[in-house]
Amino acid sequence: MKKYLLALALVSFASYSQTDSSGWVSLKSGDYQKAFLQYLTDANSGNAEAQNNLGRMYQGGLGVEKDNHAAALWYRKAAEQGQPIAQLNLAVMYFDGQGVAQDRRLAMNWFLEASNHDLAPAQYYIGYMYLEGIGITRDYQEAFKWLTRAANKSFAPAQNSIGRMLQYGLGLPKNERDALQWYQKAAEQGLTAAKSQLGYLYLYGLGTTKETETARYWLSQAAEEGDLFAHNTLGVMLENEQDITGAASHYQTAAIKGYTAAQVNLATLLFKGADGLEKDTTAAFNWFKEAAEKDDNAAWRVAQMYQDGQGVEVDLSAANNWYRKAAKAGIVGAQLSLGQMAENGLGQSQNYPEAFYWYQEAANGGSANAQFNLGLLYETGKGVTADNTKASHWYSLSARQGLAAAQLNLGLLYQDGRGKTKSPEQAFNWYKKAAEQGEPNAQTNLGKLYAAGDGTRSDNRAALKWFKLAAEQHNTESEFNLGVMYQKGLGVQKDVAAAVEWFRKAASRNHFGAQRALGQIYFEPGVEQNSTEAAKWLHLAAEKGDAISQNNLGVLYQKGDGVEPSLSQAASWFRKAAMQNHRAAQANLGYLYLSGQGVEKNLSNAEQWLKKAALKGDIPSQVNLGYVYLQGPKTKPTEAVKWFKKAANNGHSMAQHNVGAAYEKGLGVAKNEEQAAQWYLKAAKQGNKLSQFNLGVMYFDGRGVEMSKEKSYLWLLVSANNGFSTAPKAAQQVKKQLDSDQSLRLQREADLCLTTNYIVCG
Repeated sequence: MKKYLLALALVSFASYSQTDSSGWVSLKSGDYQKAFLQYLTDANSGNAEAQNNLGRMYQGGLGVEKDNHAAALWYRKAAEQGQPIAQLNLAVMYFDGQGVAQDRRLAMNWFLEASNHDLAPAQYYIGYMYLEGIGITRDYQEAFKWLTRAANKSFAPAQNSIGRMLQYGLGLPKNERDALQWYQKAAEQGLTAAKSQLGYLYLYGLGTTKETETARYWLSQAAEEGDLFAHNTLGVMLENEQDITGAASHYQTAAIKGYTAAQVNLATLLFKGADGLEKDTTAAFNWFKEAAEKDDNAAWRVAQMYQDGQGVEVDLSAANNWYRKAAKAGIVGAQLSLGQMAENGLGQSQNYPEAFYWYQEAANGGSANAQFNLGLLYETGKGVTADNTKASHWYSLSARQGLAAAQLNLGLLYQDGRGKTKSPEQAFNWYKKAAEQGEPNAQTNLGKLYAAGDGTRSDNRAALKWFKLAAEQHNTESEFNLGVMYQKGLGVQKDVAAAVEWFRKAASRNHFGAQRALGQIYFEPGVEQNSTEAAKWLHLAAEKGDAISQNNLGVLYQKGDGVEPSLSQAASWFRKAAMQNHRAAQANLGYLYLSGQGVEKNLSNAEQWLKKAALKGDIPSQVNLGYVYLQGPKTKPTEAVKWFKKAANNGHSMAQHNVGAAYEKGLGVAKNEEQAAQWYLKAAKQGNKLSQFNLGVMYFDGRGVEMSKEKSYLWLLVSANNGFSTAPKAAQQVKKQLDSDQSLRLQREADLCLTTNYIVCG
């Protein structure tokens, strides 16, 4: 809301009869020096009117050098004698801090003294101080009372202030019609600020019918009198009328004089350019920056321009600083951008907790994108403890605002039962909302639900429709799914040629399933089997450098499937793909070097290729790399355990078993039977029969665990059921130390352990 304070020259001369004062006669004739001397004589004699007028001459520098301090002294002398205009003038001096230390409370006291003489300016100032809470507690009722007294005396500034109270509902019921009437009274007396507001109300039809020409009349008058609000409002009017040149002229007039809103409006025009105004992002940046210290939205724009390099060189650090200024002021868009910069390390170090803080501020401010980003942080546990329930809360808020990405992710949570009760129906609903907005991943997922009849009726035609929409956006998964549907005749007439076409589209974007499908389609039922043709497709892709096809072709040679078996050819194709950094090929080539198949066994080469795949997260390669370090003349058990642990932490049961064995034997790590037992337990619960056996032995011996013949027997039974040859004999030996009831109960528990997939194991 804009505030108006009229700059009043309230100090004035006290008038009295010309016969009573020769000073007044000299003053009226323009002989200021003579008037000053005559007033000085009368003032020293105690004449209050002369003292006031002498103060006015000191204040205005009339017939004497300007001296506000002396002016205040003479005003005080007259005021203390009860001279009302002197009281008013002294109050203004205290209000503005001229000739005296600024003291708004003393100003109020003297205004009250002057108001006892029914002076409208004093009443106005009292009302204004109550209205703004200056020197006194804000009190709208008192403000209205005093302003009304002055306004009823036709004092224009008071009429203007009452108009403002009514326009904005300050302590009064908002009433724009009555506000307009008060502005009209003040404007007709020539008050510039009232003209400006009157024009504004007519322009937007507030409290009256919209009258553009009447608005133009009053705003033009106010603008000619230098009112910056009027210049800016005229600029808005002209811009809406497509008079861009005129609008820019008014904006510039106000902008040059420091009017912030006009600076922003001028910058916005220059930024986008228009007929009659050439686009100038540099000038736009400069005006936004000029306004940015006072206008937080302008600070946000400055930040965006620094980030994007519009009108200024890219400076992410500066962008970060301006975003921070706007964000602290509550600008939601800036809070979102600052969160993104913190998350991505732009203009500052990557800082997930800070990103979380700003996303939360923006999310609470209603930003759908911030709510979505906050959901992502909760889902991934970045900057905050992972919490799918909270992730779903924020996704829900964002999704209800229509953000397709949030609708997609909310569907995923419902589909997986993460943070929400699993509900294919809800997943379907949210996927559909996002899909209808054109979100390709949602279209793909919606197609899958239709195809599976999950959360909705099974409808292959509907599935086909959504897959096609996503495929038109080059969604690889949908291209692959279309290939499958044409291949199997799901929702469409079976068409192998169309299937191959869609598989090719997906394969060209490195979709593993599509590339594999192209190589395998001739082996499937309903298609004339032609292993040579299958190999041909893989050869064509492989010879063009497609790493996936090179690897798959290597697999065919390794198995002799569609080609003559040749481990050396397998190694050759694995090597081509591995040189392109293809993880699976690196893993396959490393294994051949480790086992000496198709190539001479070479632990150094095995280490080289397995390590490349292992560093990319290939779990079998991590395990095989561990085996490499346990072979050869110079074993490296510590390195072996390191890689076993990487695979073990990713859930590889044999790696978990190997880590357990390392701790049990003290191989590459300090011997620690408790750790050994823990790792054996992890592997055992994944069905590893060796670990199940070893765990049974450790329970029998009481090594690393509390001795328990019952738990020993349980795990030995489970291992035996899984086919470990040594386990039955060991189990029989333990059984001899149990009574029949114990052994029967443990047999049932072992069966339960197996049937629950190791969830309930004793």
